Amino acid sequence: MSIFGERLRAVRHQRGYTLRALGVASGVPYETIARLESGAHRSPRSEAVVALCKTLGVSADFLLGITDRQPSIFGRMHKGDL
Repeated sequence: MSIFGERLRAVRHQRGYTLRALGVASGVPYETIARLESGAHRSPRSEAVVALCKTLGVSADFLLGITDRQPSIFGRMHKGDL
């Protein structure tokens, strides 16, 4: 599993989404989300990353493994998050 898939699954569980519910809320097919989480699909499209981040309230940098900090895009951003 990729770091993206691991983090996506962890945040989805933290937020209480099933695969299908996240798919409906984000507009990303649940099959795609399942493949991303399992590592079967390693290169998510930017549109899917943005939609998942907005829905889950996390930064793309966190899901992509660029940072280990998990700032909420709806909360206060830290200077280093930009």
